[in-house]
This record gives sequence, structure tokens and C-alpha cells, in this order.
Amino acid sequence: MAASMCGLRAWIVVALVLMASVPACTSDDDSGAQPTTVVTSTTSPAPNTTPTTGPTSSTALGNYETPGGQLVAVSPMNDNIGDLLDWSFTRFIEAALPEPTVRGIDFEVDDPLCDHAAGWAVSSGNGKEVDICLPLDEICHPVNGVVLTLPGKLCMLHELAHLWMAEHVDEAIRSDFIEHTGAHTWRDLNVPWRHRGIEQAADTIAWGLLGGTIEILGRPLPPCDLLHDGFVLLTGQPPLSTCSHFETGDAEG
Repeated sequence: MAASMCGLRAWIVVALVLMASVPACTSDDDSGAQPTTVVTSTTSPAPNTTPTTGPTSSTALGNYETPGGQLVAVSPMNDNIGDLLDWSFTRFIEAALPEPTVRGIDFEVDDPLCDHAAGWAVSSGNGKEVDICLPLDEICHPVNGVVLTLPGKLCMLHELAHLWMAEHVDEAIRSDFIEHTGAHTWRDLNVPWRHRGIEQAADTIAWGLLGGTIEILGRPLPPCDLLHDGFVLLTGQPPLSTCSHFETGDAEG
């Protein structure tokens, strides 16, 4: 089994500056081949670790229907989570991208990796699943009604982006993206997560689908043309986010 643990890369997922417990990610696959399993996290879990549970372990299949008609096992399922999922899957549709295939999403994860990770995605055969470790009150804030938080949106988009790439990003696109960004590798565990193309790619897709502004967080992003062109390279479509939404500038960490 090939696996990769990933996080919302610091130069894009500036929202996670708001969360002291959210660092980076690692990868357990150095083959460069399309992984049979992809595990992505919003922090830096111990290397060579894989979640012990999946989202379908304690929920009935198909209690949530995506805008594209997929039946997904979601635990727990409530109106707030439904709003987050509707918003997240709709971003793919609005960007003229097919929905990522997902069988289960768990927001009540009981796994030691949650001590180090805010979430991950697993893609293995038919088992395409997302686990989110963020507390529900960090995903949906009950302020003047329920407001979906930026960390919650970015976390979900990042993990769904990994599942989407497992289906739609081939070897040629991976190679082109590595050259475009200057990443050191696609998924080599021995390379720091911030230099792995797979993490930069998931962050680029999350950025492109967000379609909003995050400059209020006061942290510069990479040059916007790098993000814009990277999104087009990965997806073949223009991003929902435009350069006018974002501050630009080189940043690390």
C-alpha cells in the first residue's frame, strides 16, 4: 500500500495560522507512481503511519447526497455539515470539474493521528474516504446563524482535491506541475512536505476553488500567476479565485 500524509501547505493555507495545532504533512510513497492509497492530513503526523479507522466503519452508507448525485456515508450528519459539504462539492461543479469520488466522510474520527492531524483523505480501490479531525465548532461558527469557517472550507477542499487528483492527474501532469512549481518530488517521504508536488497541487486546487479573499489574515501568498497557472495545468480549467482576490509575494513557511 502506498500512502501519503499531507497538509495545507503554509504558503497557501494561511487560514491555519489561526489554529495553533495545524502544522504540515508527510508522505509515505517515494515511487512517483499513481498511488493506490493517498492519505492527506492538515498537520504533520508521524511518518509511515496510516489511519486505523475509516468513515464508513460506523455509519450507514449513503446518508448524504452530493450535488452531483453521489451517495456518501457521513458521520455525524447534520444541517451544518450538510452546508459545508454542499458548498465544497459545488465548488468543483462551478469550476467545471467533475466531483471527486467519495464513499465516506467522518467528522468524529477516533484515531491517534488526530493528535497530529486536522484531517486526511484515503484513496484505495473503492475506498475513497475523508476523515476530518477539526472540532465541529472550528468548522461551523454559530455567529448570527451558522458561518462556515475558512479553516473548515480549506481543510475540506484540500482533502477532496487529493481524491480528485487520484482520478484525474496523470504522470505527465504531475511532471509538468513539478517543473512549474520547482517542487523537489511528487510524493517522496524523504523530502519535506512543503517541497512535495502533491501537497502544493492540493493546495493550489483548494486555492482555486475557494473563490474568496484571505488577505485579511495578513500573510502573503506565492505569486498569484503561479497559483493561477498551476490550477489550469492541473485541472484544464480557470480557477474560481482570481489574482485580484489575493495579495501576492513570495513566502515560505
